[in-house]
Amino acid sequence: MLNDIHDMLALCISEPPDDLVALYSMPRPIAPHLGINVLSLDAAAKYTRAIHEHTLLGRPMGLFALDDANDSNPFCYVSRGPAKGCILHLYHDGTTSIEYASLRGFVDALHAAIVDGIYIDDLPNKNCRPEIDQNILGNRIVELAGIGTDEAECELIILVSLLDTARTSTINLLSKHENFFVREETANLIANYPNSLLIEAAEILAGDIHPQVARPGKAALSAVRRVANISN
Repeated sequence: MLNDIHDMLALCISEPPDDLVALYSMPRPIAPHLGINVLSLDAAAKYTRAIHEHTLLGRPMGLFALDDANDSNPFCYVSRGPAKGCILHLYHDGTTSIEYASLRGFVDALHAAIVDGIYIDDLPNKNCRPEIDQNILGNRIVELAGIGTDEAECELIILVSLLDTARTSTINLLSKHENFFVREETANLIANYPNSLLIEAAEILAGDIHPQVARPGKAALSAVRRVANISN
């Protein structure tokens, strides 16, 4: 049976991981009244093909659809890139982001939600900054920053939030990226995880011509000054 599951998954994503194969060899968490609906393998494969066809992140990140709460916001397994093995919440109209470090963490959250009567939108125990190899992540971010396609920029926006702000050279590069969504995410990263060595990047972002960047940029600058003990 596991071989059949593996072969079915392989039609959608390359090198299907063991944990994803195992998911379909056991009962799936389902609670329709809570919006919890982990898909059958056939339905998941069909949804995955649609995601690959109609979204910019589907193929580059090797996304595999896990559920369908009838809200066009599926949780997806990431099968490619630095965040491989993590669970991404793919929003149709909202902020797409990594929300779980592993499939097991996601499934455990679903079971806990069913026990506690929690709706899918309020799943517990999220981990939006899982431990990721920062060298691999940094190299991928630099690679994406130099490509300039829509697909590359969408993936870049997701990965920026996972970056350690000790990677100052990479963050300085991102603070000058041509895509203002990338710059906005960079500003948010610095604001949330300030590093005193990022004063120049924060100043650039705070002075950005786009208010959508400048607002979090100013928050980033204040945060950096605070940790550096620099008065405004």
